[in-house]
Amino acid sequence: MNTSLLSQLAEYPEWQERVEQAMQLPPFEMNYSPLVTEVFDQQGLLVGEVLGSVVYEGERNIDEPSKFIAWFFDGKLGVFCCGNQVIVNRLHILATVYKNGGEL
Repeated sequence: MNTSLLSQLAEYPEWQERVEQAMQLPPFEMNYSPLVTEVFDQQGLLVGEVLGSVVYEGERNIDEPSKFIAWFFDGKLGVFCCGNQVIVNRLHILATVYKNGGEL
């Protein structure tokens, strides 16, 4: 992780630790399909989905833009984006999209 991203996450040490741990983990299995997906930013939970249906949303201050977005799959950090950079990517589909220049 570059120093600029580390400094951005320095004010969120718990997120910095989660990101560093997730960067050491292997990708999810190719056919992995999570039961629960949750999306967070620095303000907390944005949305949760169970079995493909949105079942809960968090309240947020719309005047404070997201500094990062974290996607959890069945409680495990799978994708973490900060600004326009993908820092953690444990999903094969995203790796394929990037490899193909954004095309599926």
